Amino acid sequence: MSLRSKGSSEFTLSDVGKITGEVYSPPFATSDDMFWQLKFVPSFKDDPDYFSLFLCAIPNAEEEHMAGVWSRRGTLSATLYLRIQSLCGQEYTGQYVKTFIIGMDNFCAKWGGYGLNRFYKKSLLPNAFTLGVEFDSAMFRPLAQAGPLPGKPIPEALLEAWTEHLNKSDTADVQFNVQGTTIYANSVILVKRSDYFSRIFQQKWAELQKTDSNSTTAAGESTTASVKATDKQPIANNSETTTISNPDAESALESSKLNNIKYVIDVTDFHHVTFLEMLKFLYTDKVNFDRREDSHKNALDLFAIADKYLVTDLRQRAKAKLCRDLNDNNAAELLFSAAWKWPDLKDVVMTYVVENFSRVRRSSGFKNVQRNSDAYPRSSEVLMELLGLLIPDDESKQ
Repeated sequence: MSLRSKGSSEFTLSDVGKITGEVYSPPFATSDDMFWQLKFVPSFKDDPDYFSLFLCAIPNAEEEHMAGVWSRRGTLSATLYLRIQSLCGQEYTGQYVKTFIIGMDNFCAKWGGYGLNRFYKKSLLPNAFTLGVEFDSAMFRPLAQAGPLPGKPIPEALLEAWTEHLNKSDTADVQFNVQGTTIYANSVILVKRSDYFSRIFQQKWAELQKTDSNSTTAAGESTTASVKATDKQPIANNSETTTISNPDAESALESSKLNNIKYVIDVTDFHHVTFLEMLKFLYTDKVNFDRREDSHKNALDLFAIADKYLVTDLRQRAKAKLCRDLNDNNAAELLFSAAWKWPDLKDVVMTYVVENFSRVRRSSGFKNVQRNSDAYPRSSEVLMELLGLLIPDDESKQ
């Protein structure tokens, strides 16, 4: 459930004559992932008699990595205002002395703030007044804030320290066997950064030990539990499995090699490069989509793995990369091959194909889908949905 309503945020400045630098209001939100601040500049450089007022967007995790306009903010409308208190009888009332409507459809990484340089002449104001913004059509959801406001980047020295501990067998307690490649990690970091691993190491592991009929074994025998990926979340390929093993010593040599390892996890559904890139993100909060020549394919792989392992921030960044790289030639291929598996990604790609269909249908990507339809398992359903959007029912009946 969501509610569209008016909403406002304001803050009062006092001793304005003593303010020499920019002043920001505390952050406020119009939804659980859309944050803002007001910015007061005491003197406009081209006309020092006036102060400036701007509404500034605080980008969320997805917006930080989008090159284009943040279209969701464009659905709102906002008015900046200046209010001063005046005595009416025995009470002070707020009198609006200046309002300014903001165009909301241009917020992006390059232009994150909009307002008015000559908002009001300072000589006409008292020493204290109130600045605010009213959103005429804001979306408020009855949900608690899911995470902290965007903050300062993690220091490089700390990122380097964490990176040094990735894939080090002597400090790790988790071993991933990824299609013939062994990768090491620390469960403490994985638990803090992924709900999937949190459930595996903190909850599911104990449950599996109790419920799996093979879990009670004699000393020295290995204990193995197979966990369906669908136990964690709905994903496109329900046949994928993750196998977790307790690496009791099969030999003295192997025991000495794995003396710190508590969990061994076999991963069969992702390439080891993709898996390692996800772990690097969990350790450093950074991702390199251009590691391979085909950066678009790399972003799709990272989107899929982040979706499975519940790494929300990585999923958002990969989705933003995919949307940013959409073009007439790759849109159809993405839609028919993979995007249909995830509704939020499918909506974006489908909308692009519909809006640009006259060019997309002539592209090599679309022609390849037509020639090799058997290679796309849901091509018939996707095509019918596409045609339904291109030719609405009311038009087809005419």
